[in-house]
Amino acid sequence: MSTTTITGIDIVCVYAREYAESFRFYSDLLGLDDWIEMGEKACYFKLLDGRGMYLVGGFRDSEKDEKLARTTFCFAVESVFDMYTKMKDAGIEILQDEPVDMGQGNW
Repeated sequence: MSTTTITGIDIVCVYAREYAESFRFYSDLLGLDDWIEMGEKACYFKLLDGRGMYLVGGFRDSEKDEKLARTTFCFAVESVFDMYTKMKDAGIEILQDEPVDMGQGNW
């Protein structure tokens, strides 16, 4: 297996216009009942194996911001530096000049 092969998804972040409505969808309808409050418009739903999903409210679509993320996936790879280089070499626009250490082994 290559050091740039995705081996899993560690964290997902969903950005929502209406936080309360989205929270009810994930908690009540889908049954994600193990969560941590992160202010009035954000929470972290705990999933299996220490993984989870952030829900962040208050985001709107914007014609002015073409790079507005609506959902973010954090992938597991053997080497974040090799993956970063592979993406740069392929011409992918990356917002940071190098991988950013987010703490706890996350980049």
